[in-house]
Amino acid sequence: SSTVPVSTVVSGTATPGSTVNIQGNGNAQLCAVVASFDGSFSCTVSLSPGSNTITAVASSIAGTSQPDRVTVTAVPSPTLVVAPTGPQTN
Repeated sequence: SSTVPVSTVVSGTATPGSTVNIQGNGNAQLCAVVASFDGSFSCTVSLSPGSNTITAVASSIAGTSQPDRVTVTAVPSPTLVVAPTGPQTN
């Protein structure tokens, strides 16, 4: 399994014009996007920290694709804390 940030981009290819539904753990809907004229699609999703199974299913007038699944481990992005200092006095 790959390690990804909790906010990550899911991308791939599908039949041009088809609607791609991206689901996460527990079949939670993460996003729905229409594949472009060349079949590419992408959307930014928010994952829960830890193991996540992402499922993509494309639907069009011709029918519905078989689910495509990948399991990833989501990790929170590091937080940068900046502590400003006051004016220096001597």
